[in-house]
Amino acid sequence: MEKIDKLIETSEKVFNDRVQNAAVPFAVGNGGDDEDDVSFGGLGEEVLEFTPEKETVLHEQALDAAAKERSRQHIEKRKKNRIMVGVHNGVLNPLLPDFVYPEKMNLKEMIDLWLVGNRAEHVPPLRVVTAKQVSHFDKKSRRLHDMRQVMNIIQKMAVDKGVWKPRRAGDDYWNSKTVLDMWNGIYDTVSPYLMTVTKRAGQADSTHKSRPDDQAWRTTLRKFKAAIKKGDLVL
Repeated sequence: MEKIDKLIETSEKVFNDRVQNAAVPFAVGNGGDDEDDVSFGGLGEEVLEFTPEKETVLHEQALDAAAKERSRQHIEKRKKNRIMVGVHNGVLNPLLPDFVYPEKMNLKEMIDLWLVGNRAEHVPPLRVVTAKQVSHFDKKSRRLHDMRQVMNIIQKMAVDKGVWKPRRAGDDYWNSKTVLDMWNGIYDTVSPYLMTVTKRAGQADSTHKSRPDDQAWRTTLRKFKAAIKKGDLVL
């Protein structure tokens, strides 16, 4: 509204200034005695051109420019908040446009997607997604269920290390920085499950082939489950 008022004020000021200038349609000429020796200085044309109709046109142009600016700001705001449209009090609005999971994710990427989402890909935080909202591409929400299992384990590790979300923190606590801080806090605990162990007869186990950043999150889940079954990982 401030910009609109400024544009309208500008158009009115232009009109008032030009009317004031036109109030003296002629000026005394070169100081001669001839009363007819006068100069209009081009003001005659200005008075003829600047009519009430032109004032209306300038006013409408200012209003039109203000409306366009307001529309531009609205579009920019929607683009900026697109991923969060429909998320209210931690619940995802079912009218949010459809999205799909990325085809490949490592554990860290999955954690980011679960807690924060992906604004560039228009993916909301998966922690607020329900099974019904992914049923069009995640049959029986199996992948969503698997991700929730992984996050239950990650949360347990983070709580034990004291790096999980504070009890009184709101739903907006998680962002790229807080997730990274949590990840760094649990990395020593989770890293053994990101390693590929190579066994050779008569030799010690080796992890030289490990590529932690390339290991799919579902592979990590299988290792979590195996460790739980053996009793090495307790929830």
